[in-house]
Amino acid sequence: MSIRPFKISAFAIAALASWSMVSAVPAIAGTVTETFNFNNIGNNASSSSIQTYMAGVLNSAGGFTKVNSANALIGVNGAIAQQGVNSYTGDNHVAGPTMGGTPRPLTLGDTENTTTWDASTPTLNSTDGYIKNCTPIDGTGCSGASPDIFLNFANLKYNGKAVEIASISFDFEIFPDGTCSADTYSACGGSKDAAGHRPNTPDLELWSGDNATGHYFTTWWGVTPSGSNKYSVAMPGGETAPQLLGSSGLITIDPNLHLTSLDFMDWPETIGIDNLVITFRQVPEPASMGLVALAFGSLFLVMRRNRRRMAVAGSGNKA
Repeated sequence: MSIRPFKISAFAIAALASWSMVSAVPAIAGTVTETFNFNNIGNNASSSSIQTYMAGVLNSAGGFTKVNSANALIGVNGAIAQQGVNSYTGDNHVAGPTMGGTPRPLTLGDTENTTTWDASTPTLNSTDGYIKNCTPIDGTGCSGASPDIFLNFANLKYNGKAVEIASISFDFEIFPDGTCSADTYSACGGSKDAAGHRPNTPDLELWSGDNATGHYFTTWWGVTPSGSNKYSVAMPGGETAPQLLGSSGLITIDPNLHLTSLDFMDWPETIGIDNLVITFRQVPEPASMGLVALAFGSLFLVMRRNRRRMAVAGSGNKA
């Protein structure tokens, strides 16, 4: 029996190769990084003012436009702006160093681009800003508590393509709270759990969806102040209420998650966010299903034709 070599058309090979190349392309067509320092928005400015500020940063960068022109470029919910030395200090329980014998609170409102003071030249900044969670009344403060700060970038595109979040970093503050005035059973809601945290220990959770939904990233916990930064106006001999001023470090986001929003969740209130650095990546067009179908269709026809040729050749060479 004579059997002809199995052949695949050059077109089918090219189509399959093209599909393979497209499917192998990572979901990063282009990236752009923007920094939001929340400075000079104004003390107690509302979520709409924060939204305007953040949109201004993106517009100044160039290339950012709306997916849907009827909606805002970005969305901000549950936050007000704080600025400078008159910003929130947890009812004077925020700890810090002593300056000239007076305890000075160490907050995101007076530590620009850092979470510590320069001990050699300690200064109080009147323009440094951050955002904290609350239901705002513009210019006057909060009308009530908000459990989170929600930032939505789903209506954002860059150079004509929709974007998702590739990575983030930020400075944060977990403020002291009256429901946990000390790390004790009676002052903080009960016994410690297996991880060493009491029921009312202040914390900050990072999620992707509004009100602690979607993808969960991590949790930071308040700790009892210590060292040279343990003093507060309310407790000059040493503050006992757990709190934390820190930085997240770089958080890289899996491209398979396709995240377009961030949620900073507190328990109990209050938290602050500053120096938010976001890298956006463009979302490439999906691979052409027409090309895939054409490739496999061509391959099927060639295989079918060759099977027929093989059957004819076999029947004509029987002993």
